[in-house]
Amino acid sequence: VNTFAKLLQDKKSWVGFLHGHGERDLLGRANHDLGGFGFQLKNRGYFVQPVNLAEIPDIPDNTSILVMAGQRLPLLESEISSILDYLDGGGNFLWLLDPGDQENLPQILLRYFEIELARGTVIDTAGQLIGIDDPTVAIITSSLYTPHPLLENFSYTTIYPHAAALLPGDSKTWTSTPLLMTGNQAWVESSPLENEIVFDATMDLQGPLTIGLALTRTISDDYPVSEHEQRIIIVGDGDFISNTYLENSGNLD
Repeated sequence: VNTFAKLLQDKKSWVGFLHGHGERDLLGRANHDLGGFGFQLKNRGYFVQPVNLAEIPDIPDNTSILVMAGQRLPLLESEISSILDYLDGGGNFLWLLDPGDQENLPQILLRYFEIELARGTVIDTAGQLIGIDDPTVAIITSSLYTPHPLLENFSYTTIYPHAAALLPGDSKTWTSTPLLMTGNQAWVESSPLENEIVFDATMDLQGPLTIGLALTRTISDDYPVSEHEQRIIIVGDGDFISNTYLENSGNLD
C-alpha cells in the first residue's frame, strides 16, 4: 500500500512542521511527540521537514502544508508575520491545539481564522460505554462525523484525550465545516480537573462540541492567473496522533 501511495505522488509533497518553541515533533520519539505519524507520512511518500523561523526568515515555497502542534513558548512577532505571509499566499495549514495552550497562543491567528478556543477541557462520559473510565477522553463515533471529503467512507471510532472545544464565528472569508463533533453528553469543564467532575450549567459549555474544524477559501494566483482552494484544518487536540495514542481505535487512519 505504501509503495502504491508513493507512486501516486505526482510531485514532492513537503510537510513542514514548526520547530523551536517546544512543539510536538513530527520526527520525535517522546510520548507527546508525533514521530509515529511522521514515520507513516514518510512511508507514504511525503517529505517531513522541521521549519525553525528563528533560523530562516520565510516558510519555504515548496511547503505543501505547514503543521503547528502545541507550541510551549510564545512565537516572536517576526515568526507570526512569516506565518501570516504564508497563509495570505494561500498556504495549507494544520493547527493542533490543546486546552493548556491558551497563554502561548498567537491570538492574531485565532482572529485570522475567526475562531475562539473555549477555556477548559472537554469532558465526555460516552467513553464509559466502551470501557474508558477517564472522562477527559472525548469519543467520536461514526454517527458523529459530519459530511466532508476528508471523512468520506470513514467510520472508525476515534479518541481525543484532553481536548479543547473550538468556537467558530460567522465568517465572510472562510467556508467553515465542523469535522469532529462530540455528542450532547459532553461539556467543557471550566473548573480545575480536581476531585469529582460534575457539569455546572451556570459555568460549563454543554455539547455537542466542535473538536475539529475545516476552513477553506478560494485564492487567486497571479502567476499564472488561476485559482486554488486553500485548506486549513484546526483540531483542539494534539494527543490523538501523538506516539502515546496513535494506535488507539481509528486514530492512525
